[in-house]
Amino acid sequence: MLNAKEDDDGKVSILGDPVLAQAHDEFVPPTPKAYGNRIDFQLLRSLGNDDEQSFNPELPLHVNLENALGRCVTIHEPARQLPIIKAFLLLPSALINIAPIGIALGPSGSGKSTLCKVAAELHRVQILAASSTYAAVRNQVNTSRWFDEECVYERHTMLVFDDLKEHAFNPDLFTLFRCGYDRATETIAIATEGGKNLEFKSFCPKLFSTVSQFPFDSKYEELLRRSLVFFFQKDESQREYDDPSDIGWNEYSEAFRKKWEDNQNCLQFIELLKGFKSKPKGLNHSQWKISRPLVASLIANEIAPNYLTAIGLIKEYWAGMVPPKSPLFQILVDVIASQRTAWEQNLEHGYVGPFEISPKLVKDAVALAESLGQLDRRIQPHEIRDEMAALGWTLKKGDGGEIKWLND
Repeated sequence: MLNAKEDDDGKVSILGDPVLAQAHDEFVPPTPKAYGNRIDFQLLRSLGNDDEQSFNPELPLHVNLENALGRCVTIHEPARQLPIIKAFLLLPSALINIAPIGIALGPSGSGKSTLCKVAAELHRVQILAASSTYAAVRNQVNTSRWFDEECVYERHTMLVFDDLKEHAFNPDLFTLFRCGYDRATETIAIATEGGKNLEFKSFCPKLFSTVSQFPFDSKYEELLRRSLVFFFQKDESQREYDDPSDIGWNEYSEAFRKKWEDNQNCLQFIELLKGFKSKPKGLNHSQWKISRPLVASLIANEIAPNYLTAIGLIKEYWAGMVPPKSPLFQILVDVIASQRTAWEQNLEHGYVGPFEISPKLVKDAVALAESLGQLDRRIQPHEIRDEMAALGWTLKKGDGGEIKWLND
């Protein structure tokens, strides 16, 4: 087995073959001239972070990662989601052929963007914005994934986006996610101005956060079946959290890098993958396809002690992966609840009348939610009608002859 190893001076050597090792002994990845002074400013900045020295070398990396996550965010349903989140973040991407997509989904302030920051810090990559150009995405993958310009010697990496909404998920980005999760389909041809096609290898795990539930739309079915969805909810405890940038991540990143520089660890991971050929009962084909590398990661990173425990964690994750109600649905539920409370209070003061809701009140509540960013797009009237119908409400003439929402 060949393995490219990067030493502390940035040089790469080839392990596993003495001939190639000798031939490539002096191979050095191209270094931009701007970095010729060799001053590691990132390391210098990190000296001002994390006086608590949170990384404990006596503990497994996944325990250190869990402790760091606990300082920054509260994971919803931790027994179901946390083991899978850790296994996903610690995937050795250069050793796998299927790279799951992670989707951090939740309302504003729920911690989903924090997970993206942690992933970016751990893998030493920049977070891409929804407005990032396709060229910027391509450059990010090439820079973080490859040691060399010829794209031969590979690093373990992850592509991280923050705050993707449906309108930003254009056909090019959809192709990147759809093709880049499988090495067999990772090569994308990009047309250039000269009429030639530029090939781009897009494979690597990807993580993005969103407030929108667009991945559950039927037109994004191909995205969803390649994805792990991590649900986030707001923490109402008023607890103060650390920002991931306040934690020194060098030791975490170094521990991850050194683990997968060890040929024996790499061989053991491959052996684990080779042993997971039969689909366990209770999982469909798509679920098992993206779960296989996670099972290997769970075991190799000591998150699970054995195969049976790892499969149990995987099955528990998928059993709870229930499509959520839409934000509009929840807003309408809240409107109905508040109006019912007001109606019951009126009854206590002698008011006698049906429980009905003004269409204008519902419309204004939806408009307010749009302005506050609780909805990522304009809601159409038929969507309100459909959601209200699902809740048992229809538009009819009320007692006063006006059109009202009435409960069937």
